[in-house]
Amino acid sequence: MKAVVLAAGEWLNVGRLWEVLEATKRLLDGLETRIDGATLEGSVVVEDGADVGPNAVVSNAVVLSDATIEAGAVIKDCIVGENATVGPNSTVVGGPARAIVEEEVHQGVRLGGVIGDNATLGGGVVIDSGAVVGDDATVESGVTLADRVPPNAEVRRG
Repeated sequence: MKAVVLAAGEWLNVGRLWEVLEATKRLLDGLETRIDGATLEGSVVVEDGADVGPNAVVSNAVVLSDATIEAGAVIKDCIVGENATVGPNSTVVGGPARAIVEEEVHQGVRLGGVIGDNATLGGGVVIDSGAVVGDDATVESGVTLADRVPPNAEVRRG
């Protein structure tokens, strides 16, 4: 996907997911977003219909429509797809990651993780930097992920 967006008079490429996070940061610089009971840090977009629970922390993230971030979850440098659910006390670690796009390796990109459309993370799940959970995938409670989960997959603990 190749796309560009105009931010502060500068055209930015947003063809890769971590570039979406950077463009969001530039577009929202200086604006404030609030959700009662949650902590929002840095550049955060929460689309209409999305729900962020109490004591959740959302930092440098895009949360698409109808997604749910449950109580106590922490997501950093993350894109949460439409109608996805991040269970209570789950964590997307954030920070620099290694990303592979069409066989090309990108080192040190700021991409905590990607949660695909309609994906579900149970409670206490940990997503390491750069991990991707595919569309319609389910990750049961207590699982730690460090890699890619294909669409429609189910990941169980143990």
